[in-house]
Amino acid sequence: MNAPPRTSSDLLRIGDLTAVELDDALALAGAMKAEPMARRDALEGRSLACFLDDPATRQHVVVATAARRLGLLPVMLTRREVERLRTDPTGDTARVLSAYAEGLVVATLTQRALRDLARVSPAPVVNAVSDEENPLQALADLLTLRTRFGPLAGLPIAYVGAGELPVVHSLMEAAARAGMELRIACPPKHRPIGEIAAATEALAEAHGGRIRIVSDPREAVEGVRVVYTAAWPGRLDASYRVDTALLREALLMHPLPAWRGAEVTRAALEGPRSLVAEQAANALPATQAAIFSVLR
Repeated sequence: MNAPPRTSSDLLRIGDLTAVELDDALALAGAMKAEPMARRDALEGRSLACFLDDPATRQHVVVATAARRLGLLPVMLTRREVERLRTDPTGDTARVLSAYAEGLVVATLTQRALRDLARVSPAPVVNAVSDEENPLQALADLLTLRTRFGPLAGLPIAYVGAGELPVVHSLMEAAARAGMELRIACPPKHRPIGEIAAATEALAEAHGGRIRIVSDPREAVEGVRVVYTAAWPGRLDASYRVDTALLREALLMHPLPAWRGAEVTRAALEGPRSLVAEQAANALPATQAAIFSVLR
């Protein structure tokens, strides 16, 4: 069974977007945040197949709501169906679904499996999160920063914690395209993937920004406007815990869920300098903009 020619692009990683396309996506997300229902008839009568593994409660709500705001019918598929998509060596599941759904939103597959899926799927594929990338979170993050600070070029921010997380890779790719200054403080054994680090460092320089990886959190946060952290997959070195002392005058970002007392203290997470609630809310217009961009 041969797939018909593709008419839309996928969003598997922020690296799929040019700097102009990223800026356009952020502008669209900002417009959708201001007027959530302005495009409620844009994709009326079409459906969106959503492979979101459990227990992604927030992700389910965000994707389903974003789809409905565009007139789409979100079809939430079960864990068993997600597993079928993951293990189908023929690609027939994706090909057949493309006859019914305008696009596929997929979480929990590896980045390699997502690329394989996109190659056989006539319908565009949006990565909700993989083992290497989290592009929808990065769009929400940059929308939050743009709302707070305006133009992103030159904006200094720091990430403190495990550097190999999907959210970090996507943040690096987004920051590079936006010309931001991003400093990543992580232990040597928890650095970002080398290929992504090298590519984003070069791209950031080309766009007038900078990405730097260091081991000292205090060095990373010196003079930044925002400190970003995320939950670690294992044991945490306490020197990388973000507290109010490390935060200083900067604002805090965290993609949630958070382990209070682990990567971040309760006082920092729930204090007056926390952008976490705003960041979480921005996931909805960011996801809405991403879905609309690949399907229109």
